[in-house]
Amino acid sequence: MDYADRAGMGRPKKFTYRTETLKDGRVGFYARFTDQHGARHEPLIGYDLTPERAQRLVDHIKTDVERGMWRPRTPETERDADPTFHVWASDWWHEKRKEALEERTREWYEWAIQGHLLPYCHDRRLSGFDVSYVKTLRSHLRDKRWPSKPYTGPGWQERGECPPGKVPGARRLSPSSVNDILSVLSSILESARQDGVIETNAAAAKGTRAKVERRAKIGTWLDYDQVVALLDASQEIDLTSSHYPHLGRRAFNGCLYLGALRVSEACKLERRDVNWERGTIRVRDAKTPAGYRDVPMHRMLFDVMAEWWTRHSDTRPKALLFPTRTGRPATRTTPACASSCPPSGALPNCSRSAVRIRCRNGPTSAAKPCRTSRRTPGDAPRSPGGQKPATTSARS
Repeated sequence: MDYADRAGMGRPKKFTYRTETLKDGRVGFYARFTDQHGARHEPLIGYDLTPERAQRLVDHIKTDVERGMWRPRTPETERDADPTFHVWASDWWHEKRKEALEERTREWYEWAIQGHLLPYCHDRRLSGFDVSYVKTLRSHLRDKRWPSKPYTGPGWQERGECPPGKVPGARRLSPSSVNDILSVLSSILESARQDGVIETNAAAAKGTRAKVERRAKIGTWLDYDQVVALLDASQEIDLTSSHYPHLGRRAFNGCLYLGALRVSEACKLERRDVNWERGTIRVRDAKTPAGYRDVPMHRMLFDVMAEWWTRHSDTRPKALLFPTRTGRPATRTTPACASSCPPSGALPNCSRSAVRIRCRNGPTSAAKPCRTSRRTPGDAPRSPGGQKPATTSARS
């Protein structure tokens, strides 16, 4: 190439981007380039993007300029009348982040929007989201697969290898994950429908979700004999084992299987929560506000709790009924709490997650909880203070 040819070319065109922090706290990304006609432009390409995502969008603009297909955006009024999905989703996510979201929830939204929705439909106008397009997006998400190259070590992203722990060539998203992403899309389009930008929310239409294979139902109930056997085994371990003697396994399992308490609720029970006069257990620390309640104790649970009450060493009103060795509340991962729950598969009709169950096929007195535990003088005293030592078998 001679000097004349090089002089006619001018400076090489650069395609870069710049960032600017706006008044509302968002970070705007602006592309900087010269179009095919020699004019300089700095259009907005999005908010709060990652450097990789911003550079990818700049590369798309560069490709359009080289082909002579790039056109400047419409005026602001026309763009607001029918914005692109990228612009609307960025504004929607900016408002959503103002809510009190957990860190895991925030990561989940970013995974759905930035990882799957924006790469496919970032430049599509909201008016173009119809049912057929949503079904096309669903098929695209289901066909996503991990790279066929196996993982060989650090730097696998640059080499285009499969992430560690994933199967090369396998599907990236399950039908449930696809439906989760479409639910986020439906929330974004619903906000646009409420603001009058679009007439209908195509992502909420019937038939747009992926078909999820139904799993076989696992029994969530126990027979009366199984509950008795479980409580008897727990009592035998309490009296003979030297591991975690401070934990009443029989009373703990009784609260789970007879009182229908969650594991977290049973771990935080205190002595003051047991009302012997009314025969109830008060749940003060529940998962939801509706969980604050008084649980009635039927006769089997009353006897089990009374036996543990007499052996419980700490008599303070605020003392935990099922503490750890250090006196703190137990959790699902605490060895003492884990040792109280039966292992998976030990009970034929109950899975480990099915903790909140009720007795079935048992006597009427054991299958139906009583609202109170008022006894006749010949049965047993109301308060466990003067109660006779309970026998080992839960049937008695």
